[in-house]
Order: sequence, then structure tokens, then C-alpha cells
Amino acid sequence: MKRRFNLIALALLVLVLASSVNVFAQGDVVTLRYTFGANREEAAVREQLIAEFERLHPNIKIQAEIPPGVAQDAILTMFAGGNPPDVTMAWELNYPAYAMQNMYLDLGPLMENDPEFQDYKDDYYQTYLDMFNWDGKHVAMPEQNTGIVLFYNKTLFREAGLEFPPNTFDDMTWTWDVFLEYAKALTKVDENGRVTQFGYADMWDPPLTAMVWSFTNGAEWFDRGVNPTRSTINTPESVEAVQFYADLINVHRVAPSNVQSQVQTNHDMFADGKIGMGTVGHWFVPLFNSAKAEKGLDYDVAPFPIGPKGHDANIRSEVGGTGLAIAAATKHPKEAWEFVKFMTGPRGQEVIASTGLFTPVMKSVSENVFAKSEFEPDNAIVFTDTAAHAKPMPLSPEWGRINEAWVRLFDDVFRGIKPASEVLPLIEAENNAALRRVR
Repeated sequence: MKRRFNLIALALLVLVLASSVNVFAQGDVVTLRYTFGANREEAAVREQLIAEFERLHPNIKIQAEIPPGVAQDAILTMFAGGNPPDVTMAWELNYPAYAMQNMYLDLGPLMENDPEFQDYKDDYYQTYLDMFNWDGKHVAMPEQNTGIVLFYNKTLFREAGLEFPPNTFDDMTWTWDVFLEYAKALTKVDENGRVTQFGYADMWDPPLTAMVWSFTNGAEWFDRGVNPTRSTINTPESVEAVQFYADLINVHRVAPSNVQSQVQTNHDMFADGKIGMGTVGHWFVPLFNSAKAEKGLDYDVAPFPIGPKGHDANIRSEVGGTGLAIAAATKHPKEAWEFVKFMTGPRGQEVIASTGLFTPVMKSVSENVFAKSEFEPDNAIVFTDTAAHAKPMPLSPEWGRINEAWVRLFDDVFRGIKPASEVLPLIEAENNAALRRVR
């Protein structure tokens, strides 16, 4: 009887403890605001990850927010108004303004004291961890690689009798000269002199694309990528590269001008099979996959061609992408770190890689998931290999002024009005004036 009484008492004690634990858990639920920018497809993937995270962490709820309009502007308003989200998307060109004002939490101590994170930390491409390292503080975790590459239309290549470009950065036979020959062979003109098919088109941002062309020629536009102190754009290597890029439009006429691109965007022309080669990042893969299914677009990707002075460095892309940051004002840093770690760690990387939305920043996921995804082109590994052959863009609080000078002054070069040799000294002077504001 005594043994039976003890068993009943023990059972009751277990029930009481279980009930107490459950009540405690319900009373300690933490809600985190997570603000980001995304299209419908991207939002669906993030919502999938949020649901999985909440199942694994029942005491943490995520309030997802996608601001209308320009997400970067809305997030800046939240921070300026003293009501920042706990976790926010960080864009490489925008985050320095936040970091300079100490608006982001330093993730370094959380990273160092987390054994789980330390187990897979070395799986990240170091260039992407470094991208968000501001003044010795790790202010965001990278989530995607947006390095740009060369897209090409395989059908048009076959029709022109051209071999496909190499799919490796080690092949130095893919040069500017060969690229130009290909672009000319892929360009078609009708009896009225109107171009009906272009050999090449920039599908990104002209100044930034010109920067990557400069990288391929061994040029440096700044003394360093993160928090640069000096512009170094006015060099023979940069002048040669920018002029080469502009001449594709104005001299060789193998690329559409800005006016021609107003009729139909360059990426839409590529999707319609009117462009042989184009440069842009992975974000247009969903569009081109739709064109593949609906219009029979047969495409693949390759590295940028190498310039005459770029063989030693072999840099052919830029380090860019988004990450997740935690607001310094958050009241729940530990819970926010658990969420950021999940979204940007192995599981989050696997999901975004398998869905074909983003290029991951972890080596194992790149090789074992992304490169084998049914949504990716055959040479998908080119996207991830950019990490070892890329330089950062100018990540500065003065990015707005830097870019304004680029857009305004480069326009004369891209329209064939002034040579690059005349404009680059002006850009260097204005960019240096902007950077002096940081000191």
C-alpha cells in the first residue's frame, strides 16, 4: 500500500511540475519584430522558415513585417523614430550608416560564446563575414551572395557557331578580346540599320558594373572596401576598363544605349531571347526560369572575362548581399540571436538554396544543395565561386554621395560624350571629398 501511495504521489508531483512548466512557458513568450523587404516568392520562403523556427522555439514568436514601398526607407524611419524592429534586413550598401551610429548590436560576443555557431562558423565564405565587420564589430550575419556574373543565351551561341564561355575562374583564355569577338558575332542588324539582337547588355547598374569591369583589369576604386578612406579610381587600369565598357555601347554598338533600354528593359530583352550575353546577379534567375518554361529560353552562366591587366589578381565579381542585424535597442538580444542564427545558419541556408531564390554564403550548402538544385542553371557553381574572386563595393556611410557623383559624372562617359580619362579624375575628387566627411 505504501509503495502504491508513493507512486500516486510521484505521479501527482510530475503533473504539477509539468503544469507549472507549461504555465511558465506560456508566461514567458517573447515576440520579436522582424522587418525585411521581399517580393511574393521571397516572402513565402521566409514565412516557411519562420514557421519552422517557431515550432523549434515555442517561447519565441516572430512578427514579420514587410513595409510598403521602399523597405530601406521604411526601416530607416523606424530607427530614426526610436521604434526599430528587433531583427532587420541589412543591405551591404546601406548598413554602414546604421553601424556608424551604433544602431546595430555587436554580434561578436554572441558568436564567440555560442558553441553551436562555432561548430559551423568556418563553413561561411570569409569574404561575406568580413563584409559586415564594421570597425571590429560584427554587426550582421550574411544570408545571401549577390555577386554578379555573365549570363548567356545558349541558343544564340549555337546559331552563331560559338563555343560556350568557360565555367571556371581558372580559365584565363576567356579575355576581353574574345568576349568582344563574341559580342560582335551575336549582334544582328536589319536592312534599315536597326539592331534586332544585341551581343551584350548590362542588366544591373551601369556604374557598379563598370566597377566590376575595372576589377577584372586589376583596378582598385578605393583603398579598402569596408569604410574606405580614399578613392583610387583614377588609374590607367580603371580608365581602360571604363572606356572598354562604354565603347561596347558607343563604338562597337554591341550593347543597347540607355535610350534603347527605355523601350524594353535589358533583362526583359534577355528573357525574350534578344540578347546574347548580359551581366547581373542571381536575383533574375526566377525571371529567366519563367522565360525558360514559357518561351524556351536556354541560358547558363559564366565568369566575367578577364582584362589585359587582371590576370594576377583574377578578380571578376563584387562582394555584395544582404544580411540580418539585431537592433542595439532590442530588449531580447538572446532570443533575437537565436532567430538570426537559425535564419542565416545551415537550415536557413539549405531552404533558400533549395528553392532557387538566393545564392548561399555557406560552402557546404553551396556545393551540396545549391549547385544541385533543379532551379539553377547547369553552371550554378559560378555564382558561389565568385566569393573567392570578388572585391567589396565601397561600404561607407557616405555611399549616397559617392553614388550620386558616379551617376551624374559617368553619364557623359556612357553616352559617349566624354572619355573616361577626363571624367575619372573628377569622380575621384568628389568621392574623396565625401569620404573626408566620415573622418
